Amino acid sequence: MFQEAEKFVTSLGLLSTPPEFWKNAMMERPTDGREVECHASAWDFYEGKDFRIKKCTEVTIEDLLSIFHQMGYIQYFLQYKNLSVIFHTEEEVSFLMNVALEKIAFIPFAYLVDLFRWKVFDGTIEKAVYSQEWWNLRYFLSFVLQFQFHEALCKASGHMGPLH
Repeated sequence: MFQEAEKFVTSLGLLSTPPEFWKNAMMERPTDGREVECHASAWDFYEGKDFRIKKCTEVTIEDLLSIFHQMGYIQYFLQYKNLSVIFHTEEEVSFLMNVALEKIAFIPFAYLVDLFRWKVFDGTIEKAVYSQEWWNLRYFLSFVLQFQFHEALCKASGHMGPLH
């Protein structure tokens, strides 16, 4: 079942697990009398090639799904092994992504507020039309900046070509 999960992962163009994985992972309950916790878990030993799964596998659909899930963690470990240690836990990556997305989403709004304030302060927008001008700016900004941000994100990611 682990080999089937490996075939699936590599068929997507992702990395193969290193030989150490197949040597060191505990895929079955030990038969030598050792007591082990059989709850499935994936491990990164932070040295670049020792990634393991601990699972007392039985041939069931639940275990097959669990194996695919755990192999996803192994793939994650393989993908970040050459990156800074701050990317070595899901929590760190998730936190950094959330902070980045919050800041990126706030930029157009902050720009809009500043633009509106300056137009109020310099008299370009009169008090009688504050509300109307505020909504005009919002619609204009959301429409134009939406495409500018998408274009910038595509360039930053190196994407060239159609977006469909």
